[in-house]
Amino acid sequence: KILPNLMLPLELVSFLEYGGTLNFLKAGMVMADRILTVSPTYAKEICTPEFGMGLDAVLRARKRHLYGILNGADTQAWNPQTDTHIDAPFSIHDLSGKADCKAALQRELGLPVRKDRPLFGFISRLDFQKGVDQIEAVMPWLMSKGAQVVLLGTGDPKLEAFVRSVNRYSHGVGLVKFSNELAHKITAGSDFLLMPSRFEPCGLTQQHALLYGTLPIVHSTGGLRDTVQSFHPQKRTGNGWAYQPLHPDPF
Repeated sequence: KILPNLMLPLELVSFLEYGGTLNFLKAGMVMADRILTVSPTYAKEICTPEFGMGLDAVLRARKRHLYGILNGADTQAWNPQTDTHIDAPFSIHDLSGKADCKAALQRELGLPVRKDRPLFGFISRLDFQKGVDQIEAVMPWLMSKGAQVVLLGTGDPKLEAFVRSVNRYSHGVGLVKFSNELAHKITAGSDFLLMPSRFEPCGLTQQHALLYGTLPIVHSTGGLRDTVQSFHPQKRTGNGWAYQPLHPDPF
């Protein structure tokens, strides 16, 4: 808290003060020549009360100097043609190796090796922000349709408990651990990537999925909206599915 006897120039206090505390982030945004964030849509979202975390008025006042520059994936570490973590290389010109990666992943995780079963992957920190509860809501439906689901992540203990519970399904695998190698294998072997984030400044997992020919299913927010466009069967455009609102009812 700001002490009553703290001697600071009034103009400096106006830059630093927010809600009776010293907020150096606010001061930085007020005084910076440019304010940058990691995607164009998120730059707009943080100017709203919903996403601005109390600083939206400051951001709206500096809107002319606020820019969103989309993050990019590391295409050396995440390249299906040269990835040493996956079981077979593949490319946009020859996807046969992707089928091999799916079969290898199914074998490694004890899933039935079935190329006709859609395999859904999820790789994330386990947090309310990431929409893990949305996956929990649709799990029974996915299982009833014969899908296979693989979840990988650590974080909130309650969400970790859900991930572990997925193992009770014969076609579900829940892995409460951090594994870069498994993240690559799941990205390469899955047919679809689930990313129902409540908010996502940019997101890299969906970009990795796109590099590996894995279709991302995302909540249309932040950088997810900027990188994933819903497939249009007539126009044959799009690279995944981006949906709104964030609710499992359609399933």
